[in-house]
Amino acid sequence: MASPAQSWYLLLTAAGSSSRFAEGKKEFRDLGGKTVLRRALDPFLALPGLEEVVVTHPKGRENETRESLGVDDLTSSRTPHFPTMGFVEGGETRQESVRKGLEYLGSRGDGKDAIVLVHDGARPWASPE
Repeated sequence: MASPAQSWYLLLTAAGSSSRFAEGKKEFRDLGGKTVLRRALDPFLALPGLEEVVVTHPKGRENETRESLGVDDLTSSRTPHFPTMGFVEGGETRQESVRKGLEYLGSRGDGKDAIVLVHDGARPWASPE
């Protein structure tokens, strides 16, 4: 994990088909008033030094992904330290989605070493600890 003074990035994967989940896209399902995807994101927002969150999404579903995260609510309540959010169309496999997300971050970076945490958006039980 990055030290509090070090900046880092989160790559949240949500481009999968949820083929093993019988009721639509798992990340977009409600779980106690928030979507699974939003619950997967929230613990990371509490950590210092987070510069940017990049979310991979299925082809043609960026708007749905943004809605699932409540991006409008998140960005309207931004604090001075709220991370930038980026969205990238994912690939056919998780590995390809991660690669695309890393390429997106790399194309915008200044060449410095970066710490990137990769988290599965279908896993809502992470904690800041």
